[in-house]
Amino acid sequence: MHVRPSSSSSLGLEPFPVFQFRSTLCNHATSSLGVFARGVRTLAADIKPGNVVELKGKLQEVVKTVWTMQGRGSSSIQVELRDINSGSKNVDKWRPETALERVILEDREFTFLYDDGASAVLMDPKTFDQAAVDKALFGEARGFLKDGMPVKVAFHGETPVTATLPPQVRCRVVEAAPAFKTERKTASTKMVTLDTGVRIQVPGFIEEGEEVLVKTADITFVARAKGE
Repeated sequence: MHVRPSSSSSLGLEPFPVFQFRSTLCNHATSSLGVFARGVRTLAADIKPGNVVELKGKLQEVVKTVWTMQGRGSSSIQVELRDINSGSKNVDKWRPETALERVILEDREFTFLYDDGASAVLMDPKTFDQAAVDKALFGEARGFLKDGMPVKVAFHGETPVTATLPPQVRCRVVEAAPAFKTERKTASTKMVTLDTGVRIQVPGFIEEGEEVLVKTADITFVARAKGE
């Protein structure tokens, strides 16, 4: 976790340990249920992006999984991982039947207040306590953070591990090539710039000034936004 620099103390902000909560993590091993002190035994085939696993004593977030079919009906899973402590990424390959320890995390809800450079300043809506976390916890979706947006932070013990935005966000297209009549009837796509500064690929018929819905999990176009 990265907390605000020392100058932040003058603003009354504290690192995340200021938040008091009871951890729901398992404290005792229960081998018959596959539950351990830090997590739950899980097969690689059941691991999904966003899960956190413990590998060689280190917490790794699963960023992306790609299944690969091999000869004689066998398969493997190529996994992109992010080291929770260092932020570095690496790629691993698992067999579907590989046993892993999925770490149990505790989700808590916060409100995004403002961007402070490398940190995102959040507020607990119940206690109004404020703290800052590294924006890298939000992954590529950090470009969609807006003042007042509800977010979730997943904790491992007292440490924030990952953070997520709402599943979809509404954005306005501020830069786009003109849509031609032929594009309204075909499946052509083009790159546009959103009011957040993020560039995404959209159908060719989307025009500048329109509002669109974007899926934050993979930064992809969902649909034209309707209503207010």
